[in-house]
Amino acid sequence: MRALILALLLLPSLAMANDDARRAGQLQTQAQEAFDGGELEQAMRLAKQAILLNSGPGTWLAQQIRIEVLEKQGRLRDAMGFLEDYMALDGLFPEHVAWGKEAQQRVGEALGRQRADRAGRLGAGVALIVGGAAPLGIALGFLANRE
Repeated sequence: MRALILALLLLPSLAMANDDARRAGQLQTQAQEAFDGGELEQAMRLAKQAILLNSGPGTWLAQQIRIEVLEKQGRLRDAMGFLEDYMALDGLFPEHVAWGKEAQQRVGEALGRQRADRAGRLGAGVALIVGGAAPLGIALGFLANRE
């Protein structure tokens, strides 16, 4: 009798879980279509909705889309953070893990280039300030002495 009561109590929650999983699958398909069509904001919105319904390995596609959209937008730190979450998921298929490792390398290299570019621009700015100050001072001195 207890088993029957427990089963009756669990049926609605199991049905809701199946509905959520089905809806998450639909959202992932729509997110992929939007991504393939170059609609990055729409793809991100749909992927997030799918992940809210199911944050586990069942939404691997939505999670990959979210990471790729962030990468295309140049939001590399955010992409890397979600990559770490993705790789921590238990139950990913080997091909999903391989995708994650490749993405970590790709995003990591892009982050390194981004940091190097920032450091280069900072160094060039400092050099311009320092290099520009001396000629400016000489020119002003020259103009002041002409009178």
